[in-house]
Amino acid sequence: MAGTTEIYICYPGQAIKEGKCEYSDIQSRMEADSDAARRFADDPKIAKSAYYKVNEDGDFKILCTKENANVKKSGGRQGIQDSGARTHPDRKRKAQKKQGFFGRLKSSFAG
Repeated sequence: MAGTTEIYICYPGQAIKEGKCEYSDIQSRMEADSDAARRFADDPKIAKSAYYKVNEDGDFKILCTKENANVKKSGGRQGIQDSGARTHPDRKRKAQKKQGFFGRLKSSFAG
């Protein structure tokens, strides 16, 4: 089965389809296993990776799917909350939504 290999790199909470897609010339499961181990060592935030061998016709074969047992869950939304960012960015918009059309119209003429 000639072709290329698609590698999907996923972070905590991401589905395979949502992961970053890269292309490689990996041909075997053994190569995919060692590549996954290298990627996990380089970026400890990676939760899983999936390797699909794709031919010219668009048919694919799963080479392997690996999960990082030592994933550090410090990225994503948790990282935003830990950095001191506001936890409720829509609070101001929600307050405006509670005000009806005439209330907003009135406040636009008052200001």
